[in-house]
Amino acid sequence: MFTAELRGEIRGRQEGMQKGIQEGIQKGRQDGIQEGKQAAARSMLARNMPLTLISEISGLSIEEIKTLKETSENHNA
Repeated sequence: MFTAELRGEIRGRQEGMQKGIQEGIQKGRQDGIQEGKQAAARSMLARNMPLTLISEISGLSIEEIKTLKETSENHNA
């Protein structure tokens, strides 16, 4: 039979695991949203759209877009 202390420890571990799972799901969603924004920005860069317009549409900063552009140029070189 489990003692009250042991039951509390088990419950605490279960709650901690559940919290970790929820945080992982949230992080995955955020990463997916960011990847979608980057993919859209790459597509707009390929169409030579102005950086300011890409930023406005995608929600990415100009610096993030410049980094994507440099990365794309390095892969295509």
